[in-house]
Amino acid sequence: MEDVFVKVVPGLFSTAEDRDAKRNELTEKHFAPFFDKLATRLADRQYLCGETLTVYDMSVGGILINLFTNPSAKDAEYWATIWAAVPDKVKKYHADVSAEFKDYLEKRPKNCTL
Repeated sequence: MEDVFVKVVPGLFSTAEDRDAKRNELTEKHFAPFFDKLATRLADRQYLCGETLTVYDMSVGGILINLFTNPSAKDAEYWATIWAAVPDKVKKYHADVSAEFKDYLEKRPKNCTL
């Protein structure tokens, strides 16, 4: 996850006039391959390292929850568009990680961007 974000953060949070073009390029070049690799990595596992939640799941799952599917995230519509194309295996993974943090997520302020 960190490999991807190091490359995309400058374009994603840019205020330049060509921001939309940069974001679209980053989406195609980095996010789509990342989600395909993540789906392959998950294969028949519930979590990244097997059937038990690990610190890696907290990192990757946290990004998915806090950025891609958080309705209060900055540019939530953009993230939702990307999320719509994510492989089903990754969406299942997101649901499983979210279930682990259900209590926190239910109590989190509705306007929380993270």
